[in-house]
Amino acid sequence: MLQLEVEATALSKEKDPSSKARLQKVQEEISRLKEELVPLKLKYENEKGRLDKIRSLKTKLEELKIKAQDAERRYDVAKAADLKVNDLKKFFLFL
Repeated sequence: MLQLEVEATALSKEKDPSSKARLQKVQEEISRLKEELVPLKLKYENEKGRLDKIRSLKTKLEELKIKAQDAERRYDVAKAADLKVNDLKKFFLFL
């Protein structure tokens, strides 16, 4: 597409009829490619959003696991149980 845009810019400076005809074809091709690109960009953004959400959830899960392990190491049984039972349970229900 970049190559076509460069060509269109160069052709727009030309005055002869063949260059103007080629410019028209190049602009039509650019328009066609942009139309094809729209659904692909949407699909990309949707997939990227899902992957970002998955990464975020994995990070949150790891944080919860680390907090629970830390609570167990400190013998804070109430906190460890709360993290394991309530927070992790809520996390998996959210999924």
